[in-house]
Amino acid sequence: MQFPGNDRVVAALVLDGDRAPTPAVVWDERCEWRTAASRRYPITQGAVLPSEDEGVRYPAGGIAPPPGDVVGALTLDA
Repeated sequence: MQFPGNDRVVAALVLDGDRAPTPAVVWDERCEWRTAASRRYPITQGAVLPSEDEGVRYPAGGIAPPPGDVVGALTLDA
């Protein structure tokens, strides 16, 4: 978990390396859920929002999106 400023919170959940469809999922108060392109550095420096060109996906929004939406985004079925 990091506090990059302006009272924001960014946290990462690193997934199992052998079976995970993405290295990690990240919660960021600015964009809610997203995937991470890197297991080692799931939260980008300065908490800059990465683009989808960098291998990052932004699943359905909301604090608690439907589980199927999250799983679909993680497995590229979204």
